[in-house]
Amino acid sequence: MLIAANTPNLAEKEVMKKLIKTYGKTFHFWQLDRGDKLPMGVPTLMMAFTEDGQVNPELVRRRDELLGLNTLETKKFREDIESPNILAGADNWNTGSSVVLGINEIKMDMNMEKRKIENLKNEYKYTQSSVTTTTLDNM
Repeated sequence: MLIAANTPNLAEKEVMKKLIKTYGKTFHFWQLDRGDKLPMGVPTLMMAFTEDGQVNPELVRRRDELLGLNTLETKKFREDIESPNILAGADNWNTGSSVVLGINEIKMDMNMEKRKIENLKNEYKYTQSSVTTTTLDNM
């Protein structure tokens, strides 16, 4: 069971109401356990345990003891949080497929990038003047 350590029960419950909609998945950008001082490498899609029986009960017992938690009380406190319908593809790992991100080095044409930026600036100016004109015409 996911917890937000050192968070008051009511605040944690509000967090869990939002997190339950992520199906227990999140991207980790910073691998702290390696000791990285800056985010390095490819973001990793991670999953939390989402139902009973997915984690060794001894690990939960040790976590509860270490952090002064009671998983059974926490579960009871969260009983009224509604589980969302699971969208198709949200649990593709059950079928043996997964999303993998990678790093690709590409050569940048800085002149082309500058032209793209200028085009975007001009497009933005045009859009802004169109909005202003439309607004004035409607008055």
